[in-house]
Amino acid sequence: MYEKLLKEYVQAKRKADAKLRAIHSYDSGYLWLVNICSYGSSSWRSFTNVHGVQELIDEYYDGYDGLLYIYTNDSTAEPLNNCGCVNNFSVLTTQELHDMEQPYKSRTAGLLSFITGK
Repeated sequence: MYEKLLKEYVQAKRKADAKLRAIHSYDSGYLWLVNICSYGSSSWRSFTNVHGVQELIDEYYDGYDGLLYIYTNDSTAEPLNNCGCVNNFSVLTTQELHDMEQPYKSRTAGLLSFITGK
């Protein structure tokens, strides 16, 4: 009985993981940038749909471990389920988002270049 239940669980988990990967990779046609400010550091995450943003909101929940600054070019977007961690929610033009994204990419590219020596 245990072996059968374990096998069914593993199969169900694989299916759920595949669906979650599909959700994460879904391109809604909009860009979402999130600046995470936590314990004196700042990092950026970018998403092509709102699901990843909502996961970050769920993770940082009450804002105790960090604050989120959310930017999107989805003009129909409304502030997300916020439990205290969202400090800013802004709808910007695509150009404004790409301008914000450049310093993030530049720092990342510089770090990768330093690490790889290229």
